Order: sequence, then C-alpha cells, then structure tokens
Amino acid sequence: MSDDPYRMYIVIRRGAFTSLDEGGRMVGLAAVRAVRQFDMPDEWRRRAGKVVLRARQPSQFARLLEEPHAAGGDGVIALPPRRRSERSETLLKIQAMSTELDAPGATSTPGSIVYAINPDVHMSTGKTLAQIAHAAVMADALGLDVSRARVIVPKAWDGLDGVVAEVRDAGLTEVPPGTVTVRVLMSPPMRAFASDNYAPILPEALEAIAAANVGHAVSYGADEWTDQLRDRSEHVFGTRDIFPVFNGTGANVVGLRSMLRPWQGVVCAETAHLNVDEGGAPEVMGGIKLLTVVTPDGKLTPSLVDTRVVRLGDEHAVQPGVVSVTQSTELGTLYSVEELRALADHAHAHGMLFHIDGSRLANAAASLGVSLREIVEGADVVSFGGTKIGLLAAEAIVVLNPDLAPSLLYLRKQSMQLASKMRFISAQLLALLEGDLWRKSAGHANAMALRLADGVREVVQVTQPVQANGVFAILPPGAAEELQREFKFYVWNEFTGEVRWMCSWDTTEDDVDAFVAAVKGVVGAAVQ
Repeated sequence: MSDDPYRMYIVIRRGAFTSLDEGGRMVGLAAVRAVRQFDMPDEWRRRAGKVVLRARQPSQFARLLEEPHAAGGDGVIALPPRRRSERSETLLKIQAMSTELDAPGATSTPGSIVYAINPDVHMSTGKTLAQIAHAAVMADALGLDVSRARVIVPKAWDGLDGVVAEVRDAGLTEVPPGTVTVRVLMSPPMRAFASDNYAPILPEALEAIAAANVGHAVSYGADEWTDQLRDRSEHVFGTRDIFPVFNGTGANVVGLRSMLRPWQGVVCAETAHLNVDEGGAPEVMGGIKLLTVVTPDGKLTPSLVDTRVVRLGDEHAVQPGVVSVTQSTELGTLYSVEELRALADHAHAHGMLFHIDGSRLANAAASLGVSLREIVEGADVVSFGGTKIGLLAAEAIVVLNPDLAPSLLYLRKQSMQLASKMRFISAQLLALLEGDLWRKSAGHANAMALRLADGVREVVQVTQPVQANGVFAILPPGAAEELQREFKFYVWNEFTGEVRWMCSWDTTEDDVDAFVAAVKGVVGAAVQ
C-alpha cells in the first residue's frame, strides 16, 4: 500500500447546498462524472479513495474551475485522482468539509435510487459525503441512474429492502475497518393515487402499437386500422363518425367548435374539466364562452341549466348553444342514463346541442353496468377518453349528430389534433373497444376506489359518493403533507383540507391496503 495514495478530491463551493439529501446527490454525481470523463489510475481503482473539501472563498473555487474537473451541479466539482503530494497550491489551502447539513428523511421517493446512511455510525459531514460518493460510483457501475438519487437515514438499518450494493470502509479514518456506511437501494416503482394518467400503458395497447408498426401505411387516417375503428365505432357507439385525437382537451375544444356558432357559449358545471383543468383552452383556442353553474356534486340538472338560458335573442349577451356534462364528473359522481337523457332532451327542446366530456366515460359505463352506446344516447358529440384508461395519447371525438361530422375534418386539422401516423392511435382505440378491455380496465379501477373508500371511512370524512375511480376525503391539518412524503396525490381544496385519490387500471389491492394503513397511521397521529 502506498504511503501517498491517489485520492479523488471533491470540492464544494461554500453555500452550494444546505441539506445532506441535495449535497449527497450532487457529490455522487460529480464523482460518477469524473470516473466517466477521466482515465482513472489502476491504483486508484483498486482503492478508490475520496476526500470532500469545502472552498470557503469564492476565489479558491474559481481557481479550481480552471483545472480539469467534472461538475455534479452548481458549486460541486470532482477533480481527477492525484496523490497528496501532487495537490495544487489552491487545493492545499482548502479544508475538509465540516459544515452541518440538514438531515434527510427516513423514507425515499418511490422509483428513485437511494443512498441509505447507516444510522448507527457517526461520521463527520465530509466523511459522510465521501461515502456517498463511493456509493454513487458503485451504483453507476451497475447501470443505475444516479442523477435523481436521494439520501435517507433509515430508522432501522437491518432488513432494508432493495439493497443492490454497500460501501465497506477501509477504516483509515473515523470508523473501524469493514464498517458498512452506506447502502444503495433500488426503491420500488412509484405507486400513486394522484391521477389515472400516472398509470402505465395497457399491455394490449402496446401490443396493438407493435402490431401496427409493420411496413408503410397511408397517413392522416386513410389507413386500415382507422377504417376498422370506424366499423367498430358503429357497433359500439352507433356511428362511424369517430375522429381520433391526441388528448382530452383537444377532443373537447374541437368537438365544441363543431357545435357552436361564434356568438354562442357552453353551459357547464363550475367544476367541469372544461372550466378548471384545461388552462383556458376553450376560451383561447376555440373562442368559447363558458356559462358556468354552481352545483353541489358536479352535476347539472335541467333546472340548473335554465339559470343560464336567459336573455335569449339579446344581441348584447352570449347565447347558450351547448350543454356540456362531464361523465364521470370532476367530483367522481355519475349521471344515470336517465339523467343524461333528460338533460339531452332539455337542451334540444331549447334549441341547444348536448355534449359529453367522457374522459372517464368507460369508468362511468362500467359502474352503471351499461354499454357505451347506452350511456351516450341523446348526445350530439362525445369526447371519448382513452388515456386515463391506459392508452398512449389516444382519445376520440365521437359524433352522433350526422350534421356536425363534415366540419370535424377541417376543425381537427386547424386545431393541431390531426395525427399523421394515425394508425398508432386508432390501433389502440380499436384494441380498447374490441371485446371487454375497456370494461375490465375501468371496472377494476372503480373497484379499487371502493376498496380505498371503505378502508378509510372510519378515520376520514369521504365527501362524495364513490361512484367511479375517485375518492374525495377531508384530512386533518398536516396529514396530507405527511402522506405525500410517500404517496403522490392532489389536494383538491386547500381551505377545507379536501384531497382527491384516484385509482387506475393497474392499482392493486396491495397498493390500496398499504395506502389505507398509511392514512390510518398518519390521521391517528394527527388527531392525538
């Protein structure tokens, strides 16, 4: 063993970070990039020593930036290995990193690489960061992505899941030889209750894309898959007028544009996706005025619609031209088939058209136990959602009023929703609508939402009937933030503490049960 071994010097600019989590990621990334960027001496590779220093003066760090280095982020660099006797004058003047950093949490973000610090071993800040740098190089050698790695100090060291590597210290400083200081963990993939859009693609959809990915096919919808989709749409919806598009907002805007004259507006619930989650797209892209109505449960009724059917014939007022409902609603509630038909009849009786925003139409039909044709009966135009049920960038405008269909060819193109390689969208929609895939996928998501609601009712207030794949509940102060450390979900109402939990086609019973247990634990602690 050399008396003057090689060391990789990792230098931190003063103030570059304040937490061990952030610092560990940056230091590890700098070390990994240095190993990739420079030729490492064989002697160093056999014993890859690292030293972490802090440049207290900006001028010191600036001078080091003039030397060959690899950056791990703003203010963190790793220099190629050198012997102590080969250190530059600037490097000689820089001291070991000793600044106390904010401690990391005890749990990791799902889907990330994790550096777990041994909670039973006391190390200085510089030593800890050097050990993390060792772990990062080991993780990179395994082909793992360290760019978003997290640092944790687990409550228990034994029994950690997902360990793929560990750092055993040589024992030259601070700790005995052979001490395991850091373990590299592969945390399990993210399991979220934020949105059904978080879920992966249905295997059947991927298979459909792959099957369509053979040879050349005519573009812009003149392909065999889109033609088969029209045939299937006639069987499923009762019309061949189906127009694939990229996303739900596009489906809504294009569909509504086909239904409205320039002086007309859309009557919709105040909570409608059109109004609260499309970034003003109906107004900006379609020039569409939304005539919103306050509802207790996200649902319109004929009497509520009538509150916006006013000033008819008044040239100074936007005229109501379309009634639009979201099925299922943004609050997870459903319109029965009878309620939809009553609204359609009411709209038509007043000279208006009827639109269904069906981004979760499959969930609604599965919950009601009806066919897709039954649930859209009476509508003029339907936005049919595929993405939330497991497709990739695949939605469709279904036109049931034949008088409106001709304009869709031009409006879809004008609205930037015409796919050149449409076969890959149509193939997915075809797979979803053939057989019972849509019902199976949606029904499973719905069942998981019911399981979740039943599991948490004893500790939280469920605010809306659970009729599709969403659960709305009110949490005590601080509970949402605590739960969001491990689970992704959205706060629906910041003032009341109401949250939204969504289940997906791939949500498992184990996912739900783990989340229920977490909710009970956090809520129980919050109310004590």
